[in-house]
Amino acid sequence: MKGVAKYVFKNVKELEKDLKTGIKAALKEPVGMAVAKMMMDNADEVVYGGYTPRVYDHEIGDRRYSLDEPSNYDIQVDGDMNLSVTPVVEFNPYIYIYNKKTGKWNKSLSSNRGNELAGLINYGDGWNGHYYDFSEERNMYNEDSDDYEIEDEEDYESYSRPRPFIDITREELKEGMAKELLAESLKMMGYTVV
Repeated sequence: MKGVAKYVFKNVKELEKDLKTGIKAALKEPVGMAVAKMMMDNADEVVYGGYTPRVYDHEIGDRRYSLDEPSNYDIQVDGDMNLSVTPVVEFNPYIYIYNKKTGKWNKSLSSNRGNELAGLINYGDGWNGHYYDFSEERNMYNEDSDDYEIEDEEDYESYSRPRPFIDITREELKEGMAKELLAESLKMMGYTVV
């Protein structure tokens, strides 16, 4: 990244303006991207590492419905220099229902819409009015039907419980990682940080 530091300032206001510009640039690119990467790594471990879905399309056409896709993270820095890194992963529009008679998975529309999948995963079934399609609250397929039913309570529990990859990332940042990332980024831009 090209440095934005001027090194010589006519007054304190110029110095302050340069620092704000540098901090905002550092927060947006290297720091914001590093936080998104931390969140993706935590999702890999806590979400994908702890549960293997039977059938799930992470890709439909050119769209990836996944927590490990960098383009699914919105990085913003406001005027007060607050950084927000938000996973904006849309719900996969399809669910799969297993038909016992045919032995095939049938594609159906999901009842969830919007880009709040990360919240549902982080906070668990029922968060913000969203439920997993096969949760106890939403299971439209009764035990007597030929369609998919949850055979094992552990199967349901493994994906419906909170998997707090966002909360874990927040804790890591509070433990000092945020300051380290910002200091490193500012040094790369030509600032001396002690």
